[in-house]
Amino acid sequence: MKLKIKNVIFDTYIVLKKTSFLLDTGNLVALIGESGSGKSTIIDSITFENEFLESFVYQEKDYAKATKEEQQSFIFEHMGIVHQQPEFLKDLTIKLHIEMIKELYGIKEDEEIQDWISSLELKVLLEKYPDQLSGGEQIRCALLLALIHKPDILILDEPTSSLDEYHRDQVIQVLKEYANQGNIVLYSTHDSHLIEKSDVVYEIKNQELYQIKDDNKKETENNETQHVTKKHLEGINYYFRKMKKHQKLYHRIMAMLTIFCIGFTAFGFEFNNIAYAVQTQQMNDIASNELLVYKGVDRQGEKFYEFGGANELITTEEIEKIKRIDHIKHFEWRYDTEIFNSALLPVTDRRFSDADYRADPIEIQENKSIIKKLGPKEKGNQKIDSLYVCSYIKDWNYDNDIKYKFQNDGVYISMWFAQKIDSNVENLKGKEISFYYTVPTSDAYGKVWITNDNEEMFLHLPNTTKVKITLPIAGILEYANMGITNDYQDVVYMDRDIIEKYINQYKDDTVRTIYGMDTEYKKYYINDCPDDEKDKVIHEVKETPWAPTGYSVIVDDISHMGDVIHAINEIGLDVENGYMNYGAMRQNTKDMQTAIRIGSVILSVIIFLMYIVMKYNNRKAEQEINDYFKNIGFHKKEIKKIKRKKYIEESIFVAILSVIIFTALMFILNALHIGYTVYSLKMVVIILCLSLIFEAIIPMLIETKK
Repeated sequence: MKLKIKNVIFDTYIVLKKTSFLLDTGNLVALIGESGSGKSTIIDSITFENEFLESFVYQEKDYAKATKEEQQSFIFEHMGIVHQQPEFLKDLTIKLHIEMIKELYGIKEDEEIQDWISSLELKVLLEKYPDQLSGGEQIRCALLLALIHKPDILILDEPTSSLDEYHRDQVIQVLKEYANQGNIVLYSTHDSHLIEKSDVVYEIKNQELYQIKDDNKKETENNETQHVTKKHLEGINYYFRKMKKHQKLYHRIMAMLTIFCIGFTAFGFEFNNIAYAVQTQQMNDIASNELLVYKGVDRQGEKFYEFGGANELITTEEIEKIKRIDHIKHFEWRYDTEIFNSALLPVTDRRFSDADYRADPIEIQENKSIIKKLGPKEKGNQKIDSLYVCSYIKDWNYDNDIKYKFQNDGVYISMWFAQKIDSNVENLKGKEISFYYTVPTSDAYGKVWITNDNEEMFLHLPNTTKVKITLPIAGILEYANMGITNDYQDVVYMDRDIIEKYINQYKDDTVRTIYGMDTEYKKYYINDCPDDEKDKVIHEVKETPWAPTGYSVIVDDISHMGDVIHAINEIGLDVENGYMNYGAMRQNTKDMQTAIRIGSVILSVIIFLMYIVMKYNNRKAEQEINDYFKNIGFHKKEIKKIKRKKYIEESIFVAILSVIIFTALMFILNALHIGYTVYSLKMVVIILCLSLIFEAIIPMLIETKK
């Protein structure tokens, strides 16, 4: 076997100069040199692990120029490789390693294998796992596995480094006998005793390779072993299943986490149907049939109604399409705002860019006297950082949302906000609230923006003027909802008719463009920017007449809610629905809501844990499997094939157990009379798909990222 190695260069430093050497059969060939001299590089070159191999001629074929697949096939057919840190399947015993190698090569029982087991004293180690072995024991076991298919070429890296004198002599004897059978045996070593026993010794010194010993026997005729050219892969999944027998608790926990996650997720689809059926029985008593319609801004994959006003404009054409939808009883614009937000001021207002700007406080009055102030400047319980003022339609029915009604006219305030004013909210009867309301005067496009996928996206936001208003407190809400669902705590609802009067009074229909020359708009131009200043413009703000960005829709009957929502979505608009009073629903379906919440938390935790384990544990373990098969001569396509088969078999197993769990959960719920479910083919399909995703597609995708 003739080999040529290119210059070995790392970071412009030549570790080993271009060299060539000949390996004859029947000899123990040692490669020696100081640490870092290039011994391992030569070993890796011979096993096709790096790009320094210039020529590798064996049986008149140059494998240095072969494809990766051909090189790996050559390893499988002709080589046995033992690294200093041997490759194993850590969840297989040594005995199962032996059986798998024999099956891969189609080897029947062989007396010589038993002789090697005896010579290397491995019988007591056969039932052990690799991690249970010492370094020396691993070397001896790896040597046995490398010999089983009787390769022409045996390559070892420091084969005696972890061995005591007794076992070292055993290994040397086995190597010597194997070489004498007409095989090539090459190893790197620092062991002086092994060097002494070697027939040929090459030394790397001063970046050169020298032959310092040559007791070369006459080349022995190569053994006539019939080399296997086909890998017998039929039974390999049997050994993957055997691997799960090791660390049973870990594998069972992983399997149950995955199965429970899949089963619970699939069951969640059906459970939502149960919840919906139970809730609709009570809906007519506690429901609101109001929908909030808007065109949301895509905020990193999320869309929601921005109560501060930063939503997309709805076109006249879209409004007309909404009006033509069946089952819509009322359709009205709405205006919702956050009165402390300085961004609602025009950019030409100095307060817009004032970092120290603090809005004027809210006043609670009784008989024209101020009894309390709340706002950003206040301290203690009187400090609030935001107050949302939303609109309601006076003629619409909000009885399900109102906890205490004091009078017909005025504002309604959320329970949380009311409790900040007075712990006994009923004391607010007869009180008035005074605040500076942000009346929209025009629409401004470009004064605020968000970053989406590393790109700035400019938003519409109204310009407003501050107008002080004083209104009586008409009532206290059950929560923060009034027809629509509102997730904010400090909320005031104001009659839309009053809002409309202020808008008509202060509206500005002027169309203009403002060119900001600095971030604080200390210098700006309106409409006309001088030519010599245009390249200095930092921001452009386009002001147009104000138009609503939110609309309230009343559906004629709760049963038509889904159809109306779907029709609105088809137009390209978004919907938030507060047609269910969630506070009251929690009281009436407490157990069901608790189950949903607990289930959601459990599911989230399971998914989180499953992915953590998969990415930080299984990824490493799966890579070790790949490395093992690569070491014995499998190329990438073959490894992918056996791993794909492994993953699909695991996904089928998980799917079967998940179906069983899903069926059991349905049976239990039906027995407890918590709704009623019918065994659905759709759920089975969902389980199969989830199993395939979790146990096959995701692992295969993870491997492609390695």
